[in-house]
Amino acid sequence: MTGLVKNECRKVFRQGKLALFAWAVLALQVITIFRELSRNSGAAGLNGQSFPLRMILSQPIIMALLAAVLAADLIAAEYRSGTLKLTLLRPVSRSHVLAAKAVALVAGAMALTLFSVVAAYAAGTLAFGWGDRLLAQGSPVAGSSLAVTVKAALASLASCAGFGMPAMFVALATRNVGLTIGIAAALYLFLPLLGIHPDYSIVHLMHEFPRAVILGASLRDTLTDLGVIAAYASVFLAAGTFYMKRKDVLL
Repeated sequence: MTGLVKNECRKVFRQGKLALFAWAVLALQVITIFRELSRNSGAAGLNGQSFPLRMILSQPIIMALLAAVLAADLIAAEYRSGTLKLTLLRPVSRSHVLAAKAVALVAGAMALTLFSVVAAYAAGTLAFGWGDRLLAQGSPVAGSSLAVTVKAALASLASCAGFGMPAMFVALATRNVGLTIGIAAALYLFLPLLGIHPDYSIVHLMHEFPRAVILGASLRDTLTDLGVIAAYASVFLAAGTFYMKRKDVLL
């Protein structure tokens, strides 16, 4: 299993897709900085220690697209190229293969989140100075910058993983890169319009769970949100495993 995980993670970090998303993150940070400076609101609303929180709250769509692209590359693209068939011809469990791909997807999201936080600290401090207090959406936040930012980053990562498992299932079902990314993007855009209660919508949680953590949500509310995210991840991962075991993907 360890070897499978290393192999799948190697694929994620070698394909260059993470670099493209890193550039997208940097572009978003630069646009945000220039927008704030043009409004002359940087001194009042942002500083170096607060800027990472602003960016974490601003990039759910980037994380959703990253999850979709990685799922498409790890499953749909490998199916079309024949790499997935070669893997399954070896004496490995199909559930282990899918689990390794899920770990690789989360590892890719973790790498982008870490890059975003480090870049935001650097860019925000250069643009606005470090500042004397931690702010979120213009309001003071209790606690150290690093601790609050780490918690917010982990919340963002968890919700991205919750979205990534349905994207992996779509990739398994369609075996098409374009359809996987398109369907995942449509889910992100239109799922909130389907009348699902916000507390049970993974897209809503991608936006609101990090914000709730930053603002000091209670332990009960945090665990409830984590439970919903874990339910999305486990249900769709189990469904994908069942699909792989029942479907003859070697044809």
